[in-house]
Amino acid sequence: MRKKFIKVTAVMLAVFLLIPSISITASAKTKKVLYSKSKTSFTLKAGKSKSLKITYKQNGNVYWKSSKKGIVSCTWSDFKGDNTSLKVKALKAGSTVLTVSADTTKQKIKFKIKVTGSSNDVEYISDREVQYSDDDKEQWVFFGLMNDSEERVAASGTASISITNEDGENVFDKDISFSKDDFSTWTSTLEGNRYLCCIKIPDSDITPGKSDEGSLTIGVTLDDGSEFASKKLSVDNLPVKKASSYVTIELPSDITKTRYDDSYRASAYTFSSLTYDVEASYDGTYKATVHFKGKKTYDSRGNNMSRSLSIPWKLYDSDGVVVDSGTAFTPDVAVGDAFSEDEVIYDLKSGTYKLVIADVSI
Repeated sequence: MRKKFIKVTAVMLAVFLLIPSISITASAKTKKVLYSKSKTSFTLKAGKSKSLKITYKQNGNVYWKSSKKGIVSCTWSDFKGDNTSLKVKALKAGSTVLTVSADTTKQKIKFKIKVTGSSNDVEYISDREVQYSDDDKEQWVFFGLMNDSEERVAASGTASISITNEDGENVFDKDISFSKDDFSTWTSTLEGNRYLCCIKIPDSDITPGKSDEGSLTIGVTLDDGSEFASKKLSVDNLPVKKASSYVTIELPSDITKTRYDDSYRASAYTFSSLTYDVEASYDGTYKATVHFKGKKTYDSRGNNMSRSLSIPWKLYDSDGVVVDSGTAFTPDVAVGDAFSEDEVIYDLKSGTYKLVIADVSI
């Protein structure tokens, strides 16, 4: 019995000897006096800021240190109880580890921060306008670029510009590249000094149209992929196409004409030239002025008889339909006198016409 007792006692003693090592391990927790209530890993865009909530439950100073210089800058706020905040401002693209430590503890907080973009990143477009330079005969198209700090910045990209006149004619449509070199300070009486991009479109690049006013639409895409919605602007001083480009009149190839009246008023004449001019009217139609020039060659009442010559005419459209007719009357002329008379034809539409001088035989 005694041997048995001793054996049991030895087993129990071995069990009790294991208990202190377990107890020590379980109670080896250190109380946190420095910790963060904010996420310890985040991304910031350059120029943006974020406040980190820090708790420090002891007296003393708290410090920060960045593993890479120039990526972020930090500013402490005053303690409120055990709490303070660290304002982190992203400066330029890159990654850094921000370490926060304190005087009286070896505890540290590490923040992994990734900064994207640049402080010059464009947030929005402004000051889109167009002006005409009389001296340079150019349309000057302006716009500004702003970052999120409301600062004017420069960038490179492409401006998609189209111009449509009041008659619906598209007279310009082109993608124009621009760079930072196209930005400079422009001064105006109303707006003062502004840092703007200026794109110049010479008159020679714009197709002449029916009207000198219309609208210019500009859309901007930056090289970094940023796109800004198109905006329509009023534009004037557009090149105007000559009215004669819209109205063409075929004149008689044989301009030697004779007219007889079968009466005592019989007379004859020949043309030395037939020409015409076209002008645009305010209502969108055109008027043609035909210039008759010639010489009186015969008068039944004698060479010294001065009286008016009548020149009948008809105007046909491209389908052979008579659209107008009339008679031009010269001043009183005698045989051998030259004459010049104009006849105005109104309300013509764009198209091709043919002028016929009526012949009256004996």
